[in-house]
Amino acid sequence: MQAPLVDNAAPFVCKLANVSFAYPPPHRVVALSDVSFEVGQGESVALCGPSGSGKSTLLALLGMLDVPTSGEYLFGGLSAADLGPEKRNHLRARHVGFVFQAFHLIAGRNVIDNVAASLLYIERNRGLRERRARECIDLVGLGHRCWHHPNELSGGERQRVAIARALAVGPSLILADEPTGKLDSATGQAILQLLRDSSEAGLVIATHDAAVAQTLDRTVTMCDGKIQSSG
Repeated sequence: MQAPLVDNAAPFVCKLANVSFAYPPPHRVVALSDVSFEVGQGESVALCGPSGSGKSTLLALLGMLDVPTSGEYLFGGLSAADLGPEKRNHLRARHVGFVFQAFHLIAGRNVIDNVAASLLYIERNRGLRERRARECIDLVGLGHRCWHHPNELSGGERQRVAIARALAVGPSLILADEPTGKLDSATGQAILQLLRDSSEAGLVIATHDAAVAQTLDRTVTMCDGKIQSSG
């Protein structure tokens, strides 16, 4: 179902070059300052640092929910700032999968509907949306829960649904904000394994957990909106 990124020649999924971000008045808070790094296809990156260090703001920029105040963010070789809101929305819907700590599932809809909802922007045929949703639900081991609602699932099962939803579009980039923060250790490890094994997308996980960071390819440590270390 997934189309390739527009610029196939780019040697990275996304790249930040000297990126800064300040929230507009009345806040006037500089959340990121001179941040540079890139994420390759199939590479997993941990974003670490204390609360308020800029991790969530950086995820929002990577997902093109915001654009840099200065510097450049390239997604598939395209400058996010040059694309305009409509094109950014288009790329986000087709190429970015989000996994949140709070799950953000639709309470009144069953598992298939929750996963299929991520495909509304790119597939008009309901049957095809549901078939793709079922494939991803099976992939995360919840085929037997397709007709259940979120309130009938455990925390780990709800997070698996969120992962299935993120994978449904065949993303080029998966962004996860503390995806194991509310889960027990064993379930958290299973979730991480799913994220790493279920896709060849670039993966960026914001986490406070050093054990989570150690399972990923690389760690970027942030403090006060700046990168302290990367490697």
